[in-house]
Amino acid sequence: KVNSKEHGRLGPNVQNPGCFGLRLKHLKSEELHWLHPDLTVGEVEQHYESLHAEAEWRYDLRIRYIPAAFMKKLKEDRTFLLYFYQQVRCDYMQHYASKVSDGMALQLGCLEIRRFYKDMNAKGLEKKSNFDLLEKDVGLDLFFPKGLIDSMKPKQLRKLIQQTFQQYALLKEDECMIKFFETYGEFSNFDEEIFPCELLSMSKCCFEFIFVFSPQAVCLAEFRQIHSIKYNTQRDGKTLLLIEIVGAKQPFSISVASLAIAENMADLIDGYCRLLNHTDSSLIVGPNKSKSPKGKLQLMYCMSVNVNNSDIYCEIPDEKPPPSAKFGLSRKDIILKRMLGEGFFGEVHEGVYQKRNGEKVSVAVKTCKECAPDVREKFVGEAVIMKNLDHPHIVQLIGVIEEEPVWIVMELCQHGELGKYLTKNQQSLTNVTLVLFSLQICKALVYLQGMNMVHRDIAVRNVLVATPESVKLGDFGLSRYIEDEEYYKASVTRLPIKWMAPESINFRRFTVASDVWMFGVCMWEIMSRGKQPFHWLDNRDVINQLEQGNRLPKPDQCPPALYSLMTRCWSYDPPERPTFTELACNIRFLPSCSIIIIEKNIFFSFGPTSKEDAQRLWQVEKERMQDTLKMQKEQMEEDTKWLKKEEKLLVRRKAYLPISYVR
Repeated sequence: KVNSKEHGRLGPNVQNPGCFGLRLKHLKSEELHWLHPDLTVGEVEQHYESLHAEAEWRYDLRIRYIPAAFMKKLKEDRTFLLYFYQQVRCDYMQHYASKVSDGMALQLGCLEIRRFYKDMNAKGLEKKSNFDLLEKDVGLDLFFPKGLIDSMKPKQLRKLIQQTFQQYALLKEDECMIKFFETYGEFSNFDEEIFPCELLSMSKCCFEFIFVFSPQAVCLAEFRQIHSIKYNTQRDGKTLLLIEIVGAKQPFSISVASLAIAENMADLIDGYCRLLNHTDSSLIVGPNKSKSPKGKLQLMYCMSVNVNNSDIYCEIPDEKPPPSAKFGLSRKDIILKRMLGEGFFGEVHEGVYQKRNGEKVSVAVKTCKECAPDVREKFVGEAVIMKNLDHPHIVQLIGVIEEEPVWIVMELCQHGELGKYLTKNQQSLTNVTLVLFSLQICKALVYLQGMNMVHRDIAVRNVLVATPESVKLGDFGLSRYIEDEEYYKASVTRLPIKWMAPESINFRRFTVASDVWMFGVCMWEIMSRGKQPFHWLDNRDVINQLEQGNRLPKPDQCPPALYSLMTRCWSYDPPERPTFTELACNIRFLPSCSIIIIEKNIFFSFGPTSKEDAQRLWQVEKERMQDTLKMQKEQMEEDTKWLKKEEKLLVRRKAYLPISYVR
């Protein structure tokens, strides 16, 4: 049965659970069975699954029982709207897209583009690079039938799509779905089910039995009048469906070609009776009807998705494998202290962890405030990613406590978030230190690239300060593994718009190149001493600025060479952006040229009162510059060795590193 636990999986605040039904479909034929809520797992296996190989069956949770005035219901229940839209659109793409007119196919395809890429600028498709990305990387066949694509020249098709898209460019997501139903409804009665059958209780005639709330349908009886539903197999192989009506002298007798059709028809009538009478009681009395409420069917279900194994129309789940035993901790070994802050899933506390050898270390403990299964999976997903990482500028995972409440235990960075640290110490921080922070973050990102990973949330709020000279990249809640030459497409996850690249905002497309864009924004935050990017704009206005070529302005004290590097990170076309390895090489040479400028400015700002004071001050500054330059020279030599080592390891890692990604 679609009980309360199962609607929770569908989404929050499901208001119409009685509308859902579970369908069992045989993948190699047209055979399908609608499973009554009272069936047990054993009955399903005995009556249906045993007919074919187990791998040839698929369970689909679908909206089957459509209430009267359902368009109004759709607007009131967003989960219902989203689910029904996905269902109808998948059916359209699989069975009917090739049958509608070219004009309707263009309209329905552009509505889906506008709905899915809801953050895209109204004129986003007019940019050649954006359309090329949609056409080559995403694929027009996800939105339009193959026949339409093949029947036109590319330039003609592009022009038609751009023109049609403008009709819907200002629609919101929900408005796109409602418009889709209205447009597609002119071609298909997607709210109907049709069964060929023979009515025996009147003058004998053949007709198609249509279940629909429509003023054109002939009303034989109302669902509220039905007393019981029975079906029996006849000698000729057909099945007789008997529907007893309150007050009628004899039942409606309907003959259908097979038992499967009778069962599906009976389940549909019974479902509408349950829905309209607001009850879970069934009216079916038949050979496969179970009287016992226990052992009710509870099966994993999946939503039918678009053709070509597309993952663009379903939520991409998070990594599920639990952390290995190496990272399992006991709660009794950890003492929580003061709260450091609050994250997306819960609070972050300072704590003390006692190792097996008795040594005590300071740690940061992330807690999960809500332990629903889906929330828990997302929360633990961060630890699943972190356990594979080992880098001096990435926060180290110490362990996980999987029993509720779930805790993720990490190394403690005493100085907290980089964003707050920059704001607090902006007067004392020099450009040398800020550039050093940028270089360390870049090194961490070179490492992540070698691990085939995109971070997706590179910002100062996700960087921690271990010491005044060292920062570490953290918060891998949005990170994902990717394959070479592939990209990750996000669905419903909340994302940081003001840090994101145009292709990420427009198309939810995440690559190493989009991480480079975000790193450029992160460098801007650092050189701005903690200011938020585009703080003068709303999220919805950011993409308009980017499309017009506007970028973040140069921070007041930022060296021009470094800002020039930032602007390269913000190239509109991803291939034009530098790689992290290239950025690391360029950043490491920046401090030596900027120190002289900074320190000379400091010298003149002191305003010495005598020649002797000036000479003494200059000598002090000279010694400081020499010491700093010596230290940087040593650092550059170490960086050169490190980069050579990393470049050699990249090829080796790709050869043996298991790639994990979510479709």
